[in-house]
Amino acid sequence: MATVFSSPLDAEYKERLAAWVQDESRQLGSERQLALQLGLAPRALQKWRNGELIRGLSEASLDAIAQYRRKKETQPWTSRTVRDWLTGQDEVPQIHSKRPITTMGDLPKAAVIESLPAREWVQHAPIEEVLAVIQDGLQRLEREWKQRQSE
Repeated sequence: MATVFSSPLDAEYKERLAAWVQDESRQLGSERQLALQLGLAPRALQKWRNGELIRGLSEASLDAIAQYRRKKETQPWTSRTVRDWLTGQDEVPQIHSKRPITTMGDLPKAAVIESLPAREWVQHAPIEEVLAVIQDGLQRLEREWKQRQSE
């Protein structure tokens, strides 16, 4: 379910999202390439860039951005931290490790066991961050399972 934003944060939300789309598109070479990386329609990104949003992004879109950012950055991005960043509640999530953290489903089991930075992050990060990463992974797996069931 998409969250509706009707506060003055609307403009900031749209501006942050538009600036992010422009920056990432420039780095990747095109908006189409960013859409491909996110697994979204190019038209969706065009709407984001132009500020044509009526309500906040869907959970699936937030999750797509979080997954993309986790692969690229060292912060533990989740759909919740993306939403917080877009609404101005949390500029950049903090992390206690220099290694990007992904969901357990993204890593081979041996890599999880052997990954000292990931283990340190789990041991020292605020429990809310750890739980948010786990929750994002479970939600993604649930969506994938439902998609497979409908095929």
